Amino acid sequence: MACAADDATALAAMASRTRVILSTAGPYTVCGTPLLAACAASGTDYVDINGEVPWVREMVTRFDEAAAARG
Repeated sequence: MACAADDATALAAMASRTRVILSTAGPYTVCGTPLLAACAASGTDYVDINGEVPWVREMVTRFDEAAAARG
């Protein structure tokens, strides 16, 4: 399934159809947050290859509780 990085509805549908998403497209600070949000909401494991440490810290702060609640 392919979808636009800013299409929250399509990202949610994609995340709900799989167990793991591997993201290799950056910059993550620009296009990664909606995908990570969809994964956290659906309980889908998320893996990426980024080195954008401030973004990673922000994402942990924002989505850790929701992701933990979804397993």
